[in-house]
This record gives sequence, C-alpha cells and structure tokens, in this order.
Amino acid sequence: MLLVAADRGLALAPASAMSWGVDGVVFKELVHGGGDTALDADPERPVELYAVWSRESASPVVRRVLDVMLTA
Repeated sequence: MLLVAADRGLALAPASAMSWGVDGVVFKELVHGGGDTALDADPERPVELYAVWSRESASPVVRRVLDVMLTA
C-alpha cells in the first residue's frame, strides 16, 4: 500500500484494506467474476496477505514497508 501511495505501484487488496487509512490510496471495486458469494461476503472469514522482496534489497522503501507490516 505504501508503494501505491508513493505512486510506484498498484495492488489487489481485500475490501478490509480500506480500513488501513493510507493517504494517497484510492480503492476501486472490482466486478465479482464468480466464486462462492456466500464465502466472499463473510466478514469473519480471514484474509491472508503476503509480501515478497529481494533479500539483497537495501531500499529504504522496502525497509519501511516491512516495518509497517511487522507492526500491524
């Protein structure tokens, strides 16, 4: 989300990510393309989020994103 806010990327995120309140991020709803809508609409169903980065990266942006993720 921080890369999106910095105008450096985009993300596919669950609706629950809107509660994070990241300035500069705009959410656009995707049209539902199938699947089990009973499960999709369940607010108690957990959502798993993952991050991938290069171990060789010393980027301050990567470090900041990891700091945010590990404190959330």
